[in-house]
Amino acid sequence: MKITSLDIHCASELKLLRKSKKMKQIVMAEYLGLTTQQLYSDLENGKKHFTDDIILKICSMFNISILQFVNNDASATNLSIIMGDEDYNAVQSATNDETKTLIFKRLFLETKIENIEAKLKALQKNDIINTAKKAKSKIHVMI
Repeated sequence: MKITSLDIHCASELKLLRKSKKMKQIVMAEYLGLTTQQLYSDLENGKKHFTDDIILKICSMFNISILQFVNNDASATNLSIIMGDEDYNAVQSATNDETKTLIFKRLFLETKIENIEAKLKALQKNDIINTAKKAKSKIHVMI
């Protein structure tokens, strides 16, 4: 997969997080399920694509939100604008970190589903999908 500007941003954020906790690359590689330290190094140096799973693991390990990781401007004051008041309040009232992580995972997955739906609508408008054979599909996500 092509390296994006988000991947480069995530790489620099990951490097800062790891160094702030004085962790070795091999420890991070093992936690992220990467087979070698070199694969982790490539990730941290912006040579490898950040998958959703890797981003979730990083955020879980450092106990930060996905928005904080992918958007370095996401301070506590503007998270409510990005997330919406209801979701922001749910995160703020969460009693433990595990609950917060689950809320962020749900928001992340909802965003992914919205992106997929938008792409499907765009495809339908471009007549790539045969209108006579349109099928409804449901996406079930279990957390």
